[in-house]
Amino acid sequence: MVQVHSPLPLFKLFIVYGELFSYLIAEVIVLKKILQVLSILMTILLLFSYAYAYESDIKIYCDGVLLQTDSPPVLASDRTFVPIRHVMTAFGADVKWVERLREVIVTKSDTTIRLSVDKNTAWINGAPIYVDSAPFIVNDRVMVPLRLIAENLEYEVTYDENTCEIKI
Repeated sequence: MVQVHSPLPLFKLFIVYGELFSYLIAEVIVLKKILQVLSILMTILLLFSYAYAYESDIKIYCDGVLLQTDSPPVLASDRTFVPIRHVMTAFGADVKWVERLREVIVTKSDTTIRLSVDKNTAWINGAPIYVDSAPFIVNDRVMVPLRLIAENLEYEVTYDENTCEIKI
């Protein structure tokens, strides 16, 4: 007796594998689209983060003497941020970092200023004030808005747009 194989199971096999192959192709296309969208989003985020904060050529003078810092001033949100320890030490202020709270405390004479990283509230002699640009950390340096600190320590701050110089 001769056995005859029906082509039907082979046909079903092609249909099943064909559907599986089509499904895999569709998944690859979806993944490619997701990767394209993610690439575009990452590019946009990088562009905005660069626009948010960048090192500047601003020079800071204290009583006519150019301040040298290990980190340059940073422009962010139309504010000049400086590494607090170097600048405040030049003013004769005491600077303390509280790691647990991510907070910096500046004390000079009878004025105490507390600023927390990434928070929009500063405390001047125990009284809260709103800060429109929160301090942040760059290269292990706490960057704070210069004008806020200097003026609350009763220094006059001037900025010359033509020379990019801040005089305190």
